[in-house]
Amino acid sequence: MNAEPTRSILETGAGGIELIARGNGPLLVLWPSAARDSEDFDAIATAFGDAGLRVRRPQPRGMGRSSRPLDGLTLHD
Repeated sequence: MNAEPTRSILETGAGGIELIARGNGPLLVLWPSAARDSEDFDAIATAFGDAGLRVRRPQPRGMGRSSRPLDGLTLHD
């Protein structure tokens, strides 16, 4: 069983993107669909981490501690 997930902020210039990380091994990125938080993946991220994968989950803008400005964004962003 893996330790609790770690959280960090990736600075992007106009703000930061929170990254939730768990496990070691081959990389698996879980990206949530529109208007969803990556914490929706908690249970499956734990299972993948326990199975030997390195799971990374970026929080979308406006979710968790991600802080990039939302003004003027379109679906293309």
